Amino acid sequence: MTDKTSHDLEVLPKRNLFVFPDNMDAANRAAAKECHVFAMAAASAAFNPLAQTEEWFQNYTSVMQQCGWLTVHYKTEIVTNGGLAMDISNLVGKALQLAVGSMGAGVGDSVKKAGEAALEAIANAPEAVNLFTHDATEVDGSTLTLAQCEQSAGGEITMFLVSIQSDGDPVMEHKNKLFSWSYHSKVTVTNTAALVFHRGLYEAVRDVLVSRVTSQSRTSLLTMALKL
Repeated sequence: MTDKTSHDLEVLPKRNLFVFPDNMDAANRAAAKECHVFAMAAASAAFNPLAQTEEWFQNYTSVMQQCGWLTVHYKTEIVTNGGLAMDISNLVGKALQLAVGSMGAGVGDSVKKAGEAALEAIANAPEAVNLFTHDATEVDGSTLTLAQCEQSAGGEITMFLVSIQSDGDPVMEHKNKLFSWSYHSKVTVTNTAALVFHRGLYEAVRDVLVSRVTSQSRTSLLTMALKL
């Protein structure tokens, strides 16, 4: 991937964000969204995302692997903040660098820029702010998930995933504070993963995924081109 690669952002329900490069076709994008939505639901049915974060994320990556996304790296980190507001953009940027570094690939800066551009695009789009404000009343224990996909010249697809859980309340009054959080308590957890797509494994379970994942849960509520 180079810095010239164009990306676009898709906002799914429950604050699930996807960043896709322009060379990734619709079928592969659908595979990423179907598997992610299914794995998130399965993990949340088995474990509490905040109270049992490590078990929850292990379950998520295990289900993703069964769906065709082979785990190269995953890590759960409890972030302490001393009661101060947390900058989500900064957490996402650091987590993306960690996930990319685990691959040993020279795309770290580009991936980080695309992820930060996604958050900036949302913060400056009134329709996106409205979606996140609405979700604030419906999403329990999951602050934000960003799944950033990249496709190599040889066709290999990698997903760099960051999922941030918090027991605090998001500050939504002003767009420049959209990704800063205030807390009733001090628990924030960052989960990161790097996963490589295995089409053969995915095709073997695709019919089950399509039947189990509702079209509404994987439908993009908003799509935006990103400026890097």
